[in-house]
Amino acid sequence: MTGSLRDVFRYYSEMVVENMREILVSNRKFATGNLINSIQARFQKSNNVQGFTISMANYGSVVKVGRGAGKKQPPTDAIEAWLRVKKIPVVGGKGRVESMVKRTSPTIARKGARPENSSSIVSYNIKTRRGTTTTRQQKNIKTDSQIRSIAFVIARKIGRDGTKGVDFITQPMKILQSEQFKKDVAGAVIRDIKIIFK
Repeated sequence: MTGSLRDVFRYYSEMVVENMREILVSNRKFATGNLINSIQARFQKSNNVQGFTISMANYGSVVKVGRGAGKKQPPTDAIEAWLRVKKIPVVGGKGRVESMVKRTSPTIARKGARPENSSSIVSYNIKTRRGTTTTRQQKNIKTDSQIRSIAFVIARKIGRDGTKGVDFITQPMKILQSEQFKKDVAGAVIRDIKIIFK
């Protein structure tokens, strides 16, 4: 490619960011979009040394490696936000809530969540302690206390059983080890030097 070193860095850093986001989307890790939107590339220049950094929300590392079983349960704030985005149905009654969590919390760990504007309708079979089954279509959770109750149970389950990670960093970063990247950087350096000494 042509252009300055800054142009090359911008092109490849944006490619890395886009690949990271695509992996998160393909693994359905975008309930609120906070992590995806937080992934940013920034060009840096200091003392004639040029480069770029890629930053993201702190919990990106947890998404990457997962969470081991038997650890302290996570804070419920993010889970409450997830529940509001997903509009998980609440049938009522402690037994029903716990049973619903058995269905939904593995999905959080495995698939993440669809964005708020998703048009899909999800049905859940929710078993009560009495053995009856209720099927309801996706709808808004009614009260904050219900959201907090379910978030606590999900957090407790995550703390006990852990979650599986999604490595959305390693593969995209390999772009920066490619021969094409090295070739484009070398060409840009030569062009920049020629401009300086014109």
